[in-house]
Amino acid sequence: MLILSRKDLKELLQMTQVIEAVEEGFREYKTGRGAVPVRMCVSVGSGKDIFLFMPAYLEDKFLRNKIVSVFPETPRGTCPPFRHLTC
Repeated sequence: MLILSRKDLKELLQMTQVIEAVEEGFREYKTGRGAVPVRMCVSVGSGKDIFLFMPAYLEDKFLRNKIVSVFPETPRGTCPPFRHLTC
């Protein structure tokens, strides 16, 4: 698995490329070749902490799942209260 940081992404991508890719994704989705189900939310612990699972599929191109964790009461200085992973 390749893990890219924010810094890596800024060095590898230009905003014009990102905008073009997003526009292409919307065009493809509109044709019915893709699927983006409603995200699934799983509460953990006290209920304030959550995991979000956001799958997406585009025929002949990709199958992805973005996983987001939100732990708003994480003590400062330990780790970010909001993290995500796209695989």
